Amino acid sequence: MIKLLKQVFEDLGKSEASAVDQKSIELCSFSLMAITASSDSTFDEDEQATILALGERLFSLDKATAQSILDEARQVADISTSLYEFTSLVHEHMSEPEKFQLVKGLWSIAYADGRIDKYEEHIIRRIAELIYLDHARFTEAKFEAQNSSSWRLLSAIAVHETKRQKIR
Repeated sequence: MIKLLKQVFEDLGKSEASAVDQKSIELCSFSLMAITASSDSTFDEDEQATILALGERLFSLDKATAQSILDEARQVADISTSLYEFTSLVHEHMSEPEKFQLVKGLWSIAYADGRIDKYEEHIIRRIAELIYLDHARFTEAKFEAQNSSSWRLLSAIAVHETKRQKIR
């Protein structure tokens, strides 16, 4: 765990895009998702299911890999001291459309429990600023997430599957 965290921070110091592996970008993105989900002091099943669905969609991951990265990201996020540790890598190595999809996903995570907490909104705003996503795109991401039935459907399906697996 500490070894992986050191690797992420070492990657942050490297200037070449090719020096950063996809796993570090995924870990940073999942960490931002976990921070957003827990910013209202709860991390419920709906938020977890939304994160997993988002991870599968954004990074083309299978469920097991997404769950593994999320578990690791939650540990890394718990010991982090700032958002910059994660946002700098995202800013440097993700395109504008990828950043937009990430922020839209963060809004979807915040909406997963049916309401937006002021702390969730604050953290998403800070993340968007730190990854240099234009404010108009930030607002567009919020609007799309709020009105996106596909995100709600993905979240509902993921929650249903999680509950069904627990019953077995």
